[in-house]
Amino acid sequence: MKTNKIFLGLLVLGVLTVNPLAAQKTVQQSAQKIDLGKMTDTKIEETLFGHNLEHCRSAVNQGLSAQLLRNRKFAGKPARFGEPAEWYRVGAANTFIALVAVRGAYVKHIGNTWKNFLSNNEINSVVIQNPQPNQKAGIGQKGLTLKGGAAYTAKFIAKVRGDELPLNVTLTVAGSGGKIHGEKTFSLEAGNWQTCEFSVTPQNDDTNASFEISFSQQAELRLGVASLLPTDNFHGMRKDVVALMKEIGISLLRWPGGNFSGEYRWKDGLLNVDERAPLLAYTPVESQPHSGGYDFQEIGIDDFIALCFEIGAKSYLTINLAWDTPEEAAQWVEYCNGSKDTEWGKKRAERGNPEPYNVKYWSLGNEFGYSHMEGLNTPEDYAKKANSCVEAIKKVDPSIIFFSSGPYGPGWNSADWTTKGLAPMAKYVSYLSFHAYQSDFFNGVDFATAKGLKESYERVTGTPAGWLDGSGTIFHGSKFIQADGLTVKNAAGEFVIPPRSILQIEGEGKFN
Repeated sequence: MKTNKIFLGLLVLGVLTVNPLAAQKTVQQSAQKIDLGKMTDTKIEETLFGHNLEHCRSAVNQGLSAQLLRNRKFAGKPARFGEPAEWYRVGAANTFIALVAVRGAYVKHIGNTWKNFLSNNEINSVVIQNPQPNQKAGIGQKGLTLKGGAAYTAKFIAKVRGDELPLNVTLTVAGSGGKIHGEKTFSLEAGNWQTCEFSVTPQNDDTNASFEISFSQQAELRLGVASLLPTDNFHGMRKDVVALMKEIGISLLRWPGGNFSGEYRWKDGLLNVDERAPLLAYTPVESQPHSGGYDFQEIGIDDFIALCFEIGAKSYLTINLAWDTPEEAAQWVEYCNGSKDTEWGKKRAERGNPEPYNVKYWSLGNEFGYSHMEGLNTPEDYAKKANSCVEAIKKVDPSIIFFSSGPYGPGWNSADWTTKGLAPMAKYVSYLSFHAYQSDFFNGVDFATAKGLKESYERVTGTPAGWLDGSGTIFHGSKFIQADGLTVKNAAGEFVIPPRSILQIEGEGKFN
């Protein structure tokens, strides 16, 4: 089971804020004596309060991302009559609507990222052909929530073909009762992609607004991308969620995952956000069930680093070990940490970030050895590729701190991964990313009765306090602890983690 730690953390805050039992709960106070004169050598590592931000389910899409439109880059297969998923037809039934894959699309990937024929569905555009004049044709999306008094930027990127040019295309943001929140008509010339946008400010809240793109001339309109964003956003992210992340006190933030790290193409993040093609999940129903199996790349590397600076967290990045070459992994490190005199550090500086990001924590992939991760699922192959990446990266930045990630946890036959996967990496990797999950965590949760609500609330919010006590207590989150000589028992016997190393405990589960 994959769980996004950021979102569950925010969920706990939400429960604490709106808990209906709060008024009835008796607060017990007790005096505690603290002797400031007694000091110990024990140091509480700041990385204890780490979290995982993964492009998974609704953590980013319809979550941290401020983007309101669903499937705004038209990924996937069309509906029965040609419309892209999440979009409806506007106008006459004889209007021809089709998704065109790859050829002539606006969105794109950097480099060769084609894996199989399904990858073609990541790079689509929508063709709308109106066969006769003076009839309305287009596509729209409904079910959008707008806040009264807030400004939004409505946008589409398109190009046209036809005899009646220029083509007048209307973008309409309407209310659930038929009220027009904002509308503008754009005149498009034939030829290149053209960006059309305007600002709209609804007077009242609306939980079922619509977004429509339409025209009434006999012509062809090709749509590349659409967008509806609150004008007041932080690098395309919701400011209210960013504020809550800062309030949580996240000291270290892992990104882009998780499962998603096996799909992520870091160089795509250097494109404008509207140009970045969606990414199909290796396990669509598991990782991206809320967005048709796709992530829409709303956050790139510069955006993530800006987020970490804003909330005061250190950055922790996961390399796509399945698809990135050692050279590409080293280029990512150089982009983040190289001076502006290096090839990739210069590219970062040219994008407005002259100072290195100094990202020290890097994970060599995520959860290899499990069926939900693509490629390198034998310990020998994983160690070989991981070591090659480390060797390439060390030439760029020898100070990097590396984590290995495999099935080392209880409940898995991890003997081979300990002896054949982890041991060959010992000279490079001093850190172990340990993931354990309890799939029945929410079994027995009762929100239907007052007694059950109270017990469930205390169970969920009290979980982090006992995340690791050696007695099988449930833990939750992404935690880092000092692991001096800690012994992990598994099918191979015992594996002693090197002194002064850090053990990452991630997910939710039990120690047995």
